[in-house]
Amino acid sequence: MDKFIELLDAILQRDFTKRQMNILCLILRLSVGTGKETANIPKKRMFELVGVDEHTANKELDWLARAKVIITYDSQYRVNPQCDQWLLPMVHSFAAEGFEKLKKFNDLSLNICAEKDETRTPVKVQKREIKGGI
Repeated sequence: MDKFIELLDAILQRDFTKRQMNILCLILRLSVGTGKETANIPKKRMFELVGVDEHTANKELDWLARAKVIITYDSQYRVNPQCDQWLLPMVHSFAAEGFEKLKKFNDLSLNICAEKDETRTPVKVQKREIKGGI
């Protein structure tokens, strides 16, 4: 879990586009989110699951690899854990001290939303299918 948190902190500090963020979230979910180091995504069209068409996914994956944010091998993808190697600018307004204060404040805060959430009725969400499957 610490590895995931470190990667998430680094991602939040960088200026990724929405498409790049969606790709990174998918890779993280299928790798670190399942206890693995790599995500196996057999076809580029599978990135449509997160709103990125195959052609755009190719371009963004190439860019992320050249920026040393991800490491790829065939259909396997991994977020480069060496965040200091990433060739991507920081978010303009990012301030490390402010981020640390916010994390500390959050750690010390009461979890009131979770307590109130238990009384809410779950909402059913319709599932979307991707054309062509795997």
